[in-house]
Amino acid sequence: MTTYIGFAISDEMFPRVCSIKKSSLSTSEATLLIEAETSIVAADLGHQVAIAALLDRYGIEVTIPLTAAVPALETGDAIAVISVRGLPRLLDVRGYDAAKVANSFFEFTLYEVK
Repeated sequence: MTTYIGFAISDEMFPRVCSIKKSSLSTSEATLLIEAETSIVAADLGHQVAIAALLDRYGIEVTIPLTAAVPALETGDAIAVISVRGLPRLLDVRGYDAAKVANSFFEFTLYEVK
């Protein structure tokens, strides 16, 4: 079983025909998956501002790999998706101020291929 960590999902990540179980993760459950040595991070430099806000807000550190993984889930695999709410899309990489980060909300969702 492979577990990916990402900031979005795409239909292309999943088999053409499959069943997917979607479940919410607590912050502590998400942290365990993110910090697991076996998890594969599917993020790139375009996510660095959201990753910085995640670190500021929850103390969760996500390391951006040199080459972003391209998830291709199979039966038994999963992807934990980190969704941020309350932070506007940035057109530059300066980041968010502390007040915006404090008022943001991150949602953690696990998609498992059955």
